[in-house]
Amino acid sequence: MLDLKVSLFEHQKHEFRSNRLRQLVTFKNVAEAPSEEDINNEDLRYKLEEPDGLFHNFSPILKPFSACIEWEKVENDRFMPRPMEGMDTEIDEILANMDKIKLDLNNYLGLQRKMFQCDKIIYASNRKYRYQLEIPNEYCEKIDECDEFFITARLKHCKRYLSSELTNLTTALSNEELMYKARVSPLIRDMFERFYHNRDHWSSAVKCLAEVDALCALAIASNGQNMVKPIVHPMSEEPFMHIT
Repeated sequence: MLDLKVSLFEHQKHEFRSNRLRQLVTFKNVAEAPSEEDINNEDLRYKLEEPDGLFHNFSPILKPFSACIEWEKVENDRFMPRPMEGMDTEIDEILANMDKIKLDLNNYLGLQRKMFQCDKIIYASNRKYRYQLEIPNEYCEKIDECDEFFITARLKHCKRYLSSELTNLTTALSNEELMYKARVSPLIRDMFERFYHNRDHWSSAVKCLAEVDALCALAIASNGQNMVKPIVHPMSEEPFMHIT
């Protein structure tokens, strides 16, 4: 929404009398990726440089963060941060093991679907069991005859099962995740420390964006129907209000 508001003023920024308003409207593009032409431009340079600048040049600060983390898509269309490969050899090994176990879990599910000739078999979870085979009732007769599986839950339209192999895979994945958590915690702590070290930069950025949002919202509202748009005159000894 903020991008939309700022873009409304993009073609009018050169008409603004206020240098600060021009700075605020161009803040996002200049702060994110200032081009060489922008930095050499005298009008823009004082926006980026301290102590007179309105905000900082964030590119050198943000690049190390973007080089440390990649975003991995997980279940339910969510994304989780994952350290970039090469940052830590032990983390790389743990993540490789986790990926292999997840692949083994997918292969195991495919094998059960093929064995019981049912594509509706899925993994289900609860607080006690992370991976269970959920099988429709009409296919449960075959699996009940197998000593390999035992029932964990009986539902209205299906049953849930566990096997020793599925339990071993789940346990192995949990162990790798615990090792990953212990190893990645110092890296995350270091990233937060670096982020906090630049807290003044982020604070100035938030203030600028908040002011942009407020000014754009007022401008959009004042251009609406049945809205009053006042004309502010220079200060005088006798204040006045003229309504037409």
